Amino acid sequence: MGELDRRLSELREALAGQAPTGDFTAVLRRRRQLVVRRTVLTGTVAALAALVGVAVASPGGGPDVLTPIPAQSPTVTPSPSPSPTASANPSPAPARPLPFPLEGGAAIRFAGRSTVIGIFDAGCTGAPGSCTPLVERSDDGGATWRVLSSLPQPSDSGGGPQLQTANGTDLWATTDGRHGYVSHDGGRSWTTVPALGGSVAGGEAWALTCSIPPGPNSCRPRVLRGPASGDTLTATTPPATSLVLGMQFVAASASTAYLFYGMMRASGFGYLLTTDAGRTWSRHSLPCSGSIDPTPDGTLWLLCAFEPGAGNQQKQLYRSTDSGRTWHSEPPPETSGYASNLVSIDATTAWRFGGRAPIYRTTDGGQTWQVSLTSVFNTGTGGPAAFAAWDANTAVAVFLDAVYRTSDGGRSWQLSHLPT
Repeated sequence: MGELDRRLSELREALAGQAPTGDFTAVLRRRRQLVVRRTVLTGTVAALAALVGVAVASPGGGPDVLTPIPAQSPTVTPSPSPSPTASANPSPAPARPLPFPLEGGAAIRFAGRSTVIGIFDAGCTGAPGSCTPLVERSDDGGATWRVLSSLPQPSDSGGGPQLQTANGTDLWATTDGRHGYVSHDGGRSWTTVPALGGSVAGGEAWALTCSIPPGPNSCRPRVLRGPASGDTLTATTPPATSLVLGMQFVAASASTAYLFYGMMRASGFGYLLTTDAGRTWSRHSLPCSGSIDPTPDGTLWLLCAFEPGAGNQQKQLYRSTDSGRTWHSEPPPETSGYASNLVSIDATTAWRFGGRAPIYRTTDGGQTWQVSLTSVFNTGTGGPAAFAAWDANTAVAVFLDAVYRTSDGGRSWQLSHLPT
């Protein structure tokens, strides 16, 4: 790793104007070489695991301890529909064997139908602060990419960057849950801002900070809000409570935002809702914990997952059309693969993906799901490192340096690669 460390040091110096541009290009070339080496390594590990019957499961831990918050109990209406059967779609064979992601975190976001912006952790060694978060952009739907910059601070392996944008010019990013950044030139330069997590909607940027104490597994949230085109965010009326860690903050519009808490644990989960730009907050409970995503029209999609094992996991899908006050249970999805992420488009359309699973899409509110890229994402290879969808037809998935894109709802996918 000495050579890689030297190259990463040259990359940071180059971005600061202290080294020639040629060194920057060399580091990007090293990223492709590292992908190939890790492909060989991962293939060896997978073969050994198969011999000894090793089952890979998602990491977990014991439940957080926190006094429950009184909340409004949701009304759940079961669906009478039978379990759906996902229809198989043709999938392209990968250009070369693709291992389970080892590089680090990644985040991509559409800024228009053809514009995709991403943050990719490169050169991760597993040591704290060893990843270089590269900011890259595509203006042709993911077919070609160019490197714009790197974020000011290195990040940790597995920390996972987050990216939000309203228009492709004003970008808000976080890494490691500790560092926040804003760019107003499409990602070419960045300013540091305090933020644990954030969201952009309706031209407004929302940021979440967390003060500790009150407890080792909880914190007192503070929500900030302001124009996405500026650098100054103003504190809203703080939610008068402490919350379980594992929070997810999502803005649905300029005035409506959700603060979900305890989403990574089996107890103490729920959410706070504001519909008046943070002046007041109401507390609500959820049917279960899992991946949740709101749409601007007030629809909430909730995908709950239970104990995983040997490539299988029980799942349950819920939808709400009144901001979570009442819920409707949809037919349970398949048990194969792990449930990790849900990307909703509107009241009837959503995409989902997860570990050891392909990509799924529904256009009928979760009654049926279409499956694609099964030859790329499955129980042997893992799932996408990052995924984004513009609408019911247009989506992009990233796996190491491979980029898969579709414009026909997943019926066909085109393969390209990140810069080398």
